[in-house]
Amino acid sequence: MSNILDVRNLATGYGDLRVVWDVSFTVQAGEVLALLGRNGAGKTTVLRAITGLNRLHAGRIEFDGHDLGRTPPYKRIAQGIGIVQENKRLIGDLTVEENLRLGAHVRRWRRSALTSRLDWAYDMFPALADRRGTTAAMLSGGQQQMLAIAQALMPEPRLLLVDEPSAGLAPAIVGDVLSSLARLSETGMAIVLVEQSVDFALALASHVVVIDLGRVVLAAPADDRDELRAQVRDAYLALVEAPAGH
Repeated sequence: MSNILDVRNLATGYGDLRVVWDVSFTVQAGEVLALLGRNGAGKTTVLRAITGLNRLHAGRIEFDGHDLGRTPPYKRIAQGIGIVQENKRLIGDLTVEENLRLGAHVRRWRRSALTSRLDWAYDMFPALADRRGTTAAMLSGGQQQMLAIAQALMPEPRLLLVDEPSAGLAPAIVGDVLSSLARLSETGMAIVLVEQSVDFALALASHVVVIDLGRVVLAAPADDRDELRAQVRDAYLALVEAPAGH
């Protein structure tokens, strides 16, 4: 099976400031790759580079075998890359349905196609169907996270990048978010998940990559989750205990 996403020796950052120095991984259809690491390790920066929000300093990003190169962000979305940014980047004054329509804007669908996609989103996230006329600012944190995911799914991406979906959510709601992402992977969607919660990530991931200071320090499949949890724990401990400058 070919890779949907192939990140090779990625180096990127903000302007001339390099945050990520050397990160490589691949993702196939139906796989969930969990990108783990401490705050400031470069996880979100990697996602931003994949979407084109951060320019490459070095390396290569391929989507469906095609080099993204200088492809602008809006074209990457149209080609099939969706992103759920940290902190639920919604427009609070717009209703649930208006936020969903905004998510589909890049596809420029006719009314019938857009209506069909909205129906799909409401079937996928039933809690949103009852609140389609409610402004995003009036939703609970869990409902806002569901809306952020649904909005990113509106253009029918084949690769979904999700940044810290469990942040700030009650444990019961975290389970709902986990279930929705699992259902998406079962449809064949490829997912790259950035998470601080190791347990959340390992419950979903088929592969794990741990990065620190912009470099990969662990890459492993999730065949044996208990063993992988131990490997991730050891990697985190090694990072915490490393002498300054190492």
